[in-house]
Amino acid sequence: MPCDLLATPATWDLLSKTGQVYFDALMEYLVKVLGVGLAFTVESVAPSGKRVCPVASWGEVGLRGGRCYDTRGTPCERLGQGQNAIYPDRLAERFPADSWVAQSGMRSYVGVPLLDAEGHPLGHLGVLDHRPMADPQAVAATLAAFALRCAA
Repeated sequence: MPCDLLATPATWDLLSKTGQVYFDALMEYLVKVLGVGLAFTVESVAPSGKRVCPVASWGEVGLRGGRCYDTRGTPCERLGQGQNAIYPDRLAERFPADSWVAQSGMRSYVGVPLLDAEGHPLGHLGVLDHRPMADPQAVAATLAAFALRCAA
């Protein structure tokens, strides 16, 4: 179960890192331990979380070319409202206007919001994969465990 990964020595080593090094190491760690195709974190550049910019990503494909993007019509849209986004399969069918999803071939997505103390969106942390996600709730729980550290 992915949550068991939180008690490993590798996790404690990861948590000791700071700044950009932490985000880069976390994305690599999430891809490896969750067995997903891409892990990423973004920062909100609009108070509503409707526009975000990549902070770090790791995986088979790059996250939207490393450019800022509007979340409307993407799997990330709910995250600006402080809600988890869990789509275990058929991602392209659910978001037909999102050309990146179709081009990347990603089929599943799990994301959790990064919120400040008042509940405003700071960004989000997510993973995508080319396969359906077998236990997306466990993946969301793992991401949520790291979300507090990311938000800080």
